[in-house]
This record gives sequence, C-alpha cells and structure tokens, in this order.
Amino acid sequence: QSHTLLASGSTSGIIRVWDTENGYCTHQFKGSRGVVTLLVFHPKRLHLFSSSDDLQIRVWSLEESSLLMTLNSHVSPVTGIVFLRDDTMVSAGRDKVLNQWDLDEGRVKVTLPVFETLEGLAVINDLVVTCGDKGILRKWDFKKQSCVGEQEPLPLKREYVQIMNFEQSKMIAVTFDQNVMIFDNNFKLEKNLIGFNDEIIDVKRGFGDHIVMATNSEQIRLVHKDTLATTILTGHTSTILAVDTTCDGEILA
Repeated sequence: QSHTLLASGSTSGIIRVWDTENGYCTHQFKGSRGVVTLLVFHPKRLHLFSSSDDLQIRVWSLEESSLLMTLNSHVSPVTGIVFLRDDTMVSAGRDKVLNQWDLDEGRVKVTLPVFETLEGLAVINDLVVTCGDKGILRKWDFKKQSCVGEQEPLPLKREYVQIMNFEQSKMIAVTFDQNVMIFDNNFKLEKNLIGFNDEIIDVKRGFGDHIVMATNSEQIRLVHKDTLATTILTGHTSTILAVDTTCDGEILA
C-alpha cells in the first residue's frame, strides 16, 4: 500500500478517506449509527474497518466504494482491531473479550474472555497484546487460547487507554494521565514521555543532562533536557513541594 491514505470519522457518523499527498477526499461512507469511534485499514486488502456507537464493526471496500459486510458480536464499544493474517482479524471491546474473526466467512471463530475492560490491541510475533484498565500489558495466544505473558507491574499503576505497534517489535502505549510509553516486545520500558505535567512547583538541575521537577504530585520527574524522556521516582505519599540536588547533581532530596 502507498501509505498516503488517511481515514477520519466524525460525530455525525460519516467516514471520509483522504489522499494526503494531493489533499482531497477520495471516499465518503455513510451508514454508521452514532459517533464513529474506531478506524483501521487492512494491511493488505483495500478495506477499511470501522466501529461506532451501535457496537458493530463495518467493513468498507475502497475499490467498490461500498459496505462489504457488518460484523456483530460485541456488546460494548469496540476499542481495538488487529490482523493476524490476511483473512484473520482480532477485535477487542469493553465487554472484556477478544474475538477472532474469519473475514472470508464473516463469523467469529474464537471468543477469548480476558476479564479486563480493554482499550487497545497490538500484535507482536503472532501474539495479540492487550491493554486496559488493569494497567498491565498482556500477550495472548489464540492457538493456546490463553495468556502467555504479561508485564511486570510498574512502580506506579497506569491505566492504559491505547496501544499500537511502533517500528519492529516495539509498542507505544498511552495512559489515562497522558503519558506516552515505548516498550520492546518483552514489555521493557524504553522511553517515557510526559504529555501533561500539571503545575510545575519546583525545578532543579539534575545529574548529567537531566532536570528534576516537582509537579503538584507525589512523584519526582527526571526529564532529559534533549529527548524529554522521563523517569518517575516514587516513594512519597503526598504532594511534593520542593526538590534540590547537590552541586554535582548526583544526590537528590
């Protein structure tokens, strides 16, 4: 695929597909009931998958500019769609299940209960990675129909609101408090970017190229001055109002 197409869905239920190189709308799809909440292009076929407030997954053909099929199974909003093969899709919802679909037949092959409100999906080495309100990334194997790996709990619990594949064997996860976290395929945290610092109460020079910040919370944030990658220090149970470091920046209080 050319990677020049962009899909957008609005509160009116209308879906538009855009040519980003030439700046015009190539398709307009109507038929979604309520707000369009999810859009995913098929990686190989010229198909666009969407979901809306009516909890259905719709498959749109870009070649025929029409609706191909409607998939019904979830009983809560659909929050994630990924593809294991050309003809195999996995969907997640807030109904705490994963559904594996046969796209050629338009039916569910396997329903896997995960006992967690899910907010997003990724794929690593043919395993489905889930994120949700438990704040733990988990890997699922549909051949074994079970969880085959999960993330070690972070020092500070994070409720994830989205996850996506990033580069080869990496993932980006977004948390409810607006942090962007980059993990490798073993769930090792490689980089943490803070999207919202709230009120910055105190700032000091830290060790190396880091800045120490107290930000109206019980956490201390070490921010790299060039990359803005952030390390969070936990231990306090109430709001931190002051920080300081020694002259060499090696000791922090």
